[in-house]
Amino acid sequence: DAAGILPTRGEVEAFVADPAPDKRARLVEHLLARDEFVDYWTYKWSDVLLVSSRSLGRNNMRAFYGWIRQHVAANTPWDRFVRELMTASGRSSEHGATNYFLIHRSPVELAENSTQAFLGLTLTCARCHNHPMEKWTQTDYYGFANLFSRVAMKEDGIGGAKGDAATVFSTREGDILHPRQGV
Repeated sequence: DAAGILPTRGEVEAFVADPAPDKRARLVEHLLARDEFVDYWTYKWSDVLLVSSRSLGRNNMRAFYGWIRQHVAANTPWDRFVRELMTASGRSSEHGATNYFLIHRSPVELAENSTQAFLGLTLTCARCHNHPMEKWTQTDYYGFANLFSRVAMKEDGIGGAKGDAATVFSTREGDILHPRQGV
């Protein structure tokens, strides 16, 4: 599960025959050092973050995938990985993490994907009404979505295609209003 591959027969036999009490810890360290671990978890995070040529041009997709791979290979702590993703700014073809904002262009999309990807929560119900099976209210939903309301982007517009780079930055203005309360 750690590297997305099955052990060979020889690896299984060597593990079973090893009498050392720390054999499991050594095996885990060995798996974490393998290229297959980096490949597998880069693929997994790319899937969770919806890295795809359907939503990004080739250069942007490669930049985002490369950013993810670099952090997996460097064993970046997950809290730092998410912090860098959520605070990314700059040109999308140069700063791979900014492509997260190109994939999810609205604060509502960003809020919904972020809660699903990093908190394991689906808050979509609370967009229209208080969540029926969770403690999340519509006020909570729009408060969270408002965290992303000041993310802006300027598209380069070269050719007018989705493959164009954009610059992602934060602005001082922008709010999402609660549809019922107007605040």
